[in-house]
Amino acid sequence: MNKINLSELRNHLASSMKAGKNPFTELIAYKSKSISDQAFIDKWVIPYYMQLSRHDEEWFKLMEKIVPEITEEVIQNNLGNSNWRNRAVGAYFAALKNKQEFIDVIGIHLLKSELTYAGRTYALALASFNNDRGNEYLDIYLDYYLKQHNLYYDQAAVIAAIKYLDEVNGTNILSRHIKNWKAFENDKQNGKEEINIDYFKQSIDLIGRIKKINRPT
Repeated sequence: MNKINLSELRNHLASSMKAGKNPFTELIAYKSKSISDQAFIDKWVIPYYMQLSRHDEEWFKLMEKIVPEITEEVIQNNLGNSNWRNRAVGAYFAALKNKQEFIDVIGIHLLKSELTYAGRTYALALASFNNDRGNEYLDIYLDYYLKQHNLYYDQAAVIAAIKYLDEVNGTNILSRHIKNWKAFENDKQNGKEEINIDYFKQSIDLIGRIKKINRPT
């Protein structure tokens, strides 16, 4: 699993954008060495991938029950799969287990944006970790993708993650991006979208409750 120099990536971002190039094409996304068989998918993907937005008590009890069974191998296999369903579940499980060693895997997946539907869960995992490195991936994502008005990817989710983190940390990173966000939204045909952080508040609160229960003694 690669660990990249984010300062160098920022410099590369600036030069690539001037040249009209995607700065993230050369990043190497993590791929699992093993292929997930159907038994693995049936157990560790299918029951969860459509429910990752949930934060009700029934979901909490289910997550509380399965967390002790989620191994590093389960997370790694899911994140290294080429299917968005696996990757989204892998990112969510990494957040539940507070496996911050997967920050670069998740961050690179987010920046490359190779698959649909998984980006919001990548942003959730990084926001749940709430450390400098994970937060910087979110910041770098917005630096590039808010200026790509033809690419309607996960800009809304990532800027909501940034707003959530500002609220939690007492920072104002959002101010760096708000002008570009408004320009991006003005170009969208379906009108302006509010920066709604409810998903991050509710989901990270549930993740926090799980972490407290499963904290090593």
